[in-house]
Amino acid sequence: MRIDFFEEFPQSSQLQPARQIDFPSTIFLAAWSLSGFLHVQERLARVHDGLATAYWPLLRRSYWLSPCSSPRELRRLTAELGHQAAPERWLFDLELPYLRPRALFRRHLWLQRKAQIAELFDTADQYGRKVYCAEYPVVAAWQRRLLQWSGLAWDSDAQPHTRVTMCYGSIIRWSAVRRRILDDLSRVAREEPSPVAVGVGTLALGVDGREPTLSPAELERDLNALQARGLQHAIIFRLGGLTPAHLRIVHRFVS
Repeated sequence: MRIDFFEEFPQSSQLQPARQIDFPSTIFLAAWSLSGFLHVQERLARVHDGLATAYWPLLRRSYWLSPCSSPRELRRLTAELGHQAAPERWLFDLELPYLRPRALFRRHLWLQRKAQIAELFDTADQYGRKVYCAEYPVVAAWQRRLLQWSGLAWDSDAQPHTRVTMCYGSIIRWSAVRRRILDDLSRVAREEPSPVAVGVGTLALGVDGREPTLSPAELERDLNALQARGLQHAIIFRLGGLTPAHLRIVHRFVS
């Protein structure tokens, strides 16, 4: 199994667990701008210079990427994708801006901004960028179609990317729901040629500040569930919460 990590708060203290990683892995580093990402990329390299990195852009007005995002910030992302210093790997974190609720009321520009997000995929393809899209978990095909209609998920044939379904076992407490999400994703992985990954976690608090965290035993449970369904790519949220006990579990699954 391929196991990568998100890091939403890449201060030096949150990057220290990277010292323990002794297998190929990519760290998805959140930053407010391309220049900020390049800075934290250098910071990570001082901790561990053998890890790959991906740029996870955050937006000032909406935090996450969606058709609620500011047109100006979407244009800025388009420009960054074409910048000569831009990295190969990018994360488009597709979520509604519940932390910035005023952004939800700018719906008159929804179609324009959805078209701008489509342009992001076109620009990424033009410059050879590899895109990962974090998206909400679903249990049925009609729910995925609804997300695609709303611009919170995209057709991986028309807009090539790796689908990253956020199936956080510490948040989705009902095991039956987790099973249905993973069963649906397993079906998608079999039927679609584009790659899929699963967001696993959480090991530490995110920006919401209220996320429960996974114990090592719960992490093992969730990775076992992926492996049983043939899902071979996990991205763990987040690096800063990786303890030696969690790492011992991870070692049982990496290949």
